[in-house]
Amino acid sequence: VKAIVKLKNGGLLVELDNGEYAVWIKRAENQTRFIAALENTARIKERSYQILTPFLPISSPIHDTDWLRAVEMENDIDNESIESIRWVKPAERRSPAQ
Repeated sequence: VKAIVKLKNGGLLVELDNGEYAVWIKRAENQTRFIAALENTARIKERSYQILTPFLPISSPIHDTDWLRAVEMENDIDNESIESIRWVKPAERRSPAQ
């Protein structure tokens, strides 16, 4: 563990030394051991990031999980890394010619 910061909401932000530890802590049995060592009723949440992808065709089936998995595979992204996709401009606000 590189650093642990206590947040205003009572949560803890844990920074790990390297990617190997990040892989290690994703295993359920390791999470249980880690939380027990902290002597805290904590839960581990994955960090998520918002990414803007320009020029994604509006015909893309963004709510289809099979399509999301195919996008991950095509782009060499870990399986189930993409949680969701949404349009920057909602469909009801698009011009008819779009």
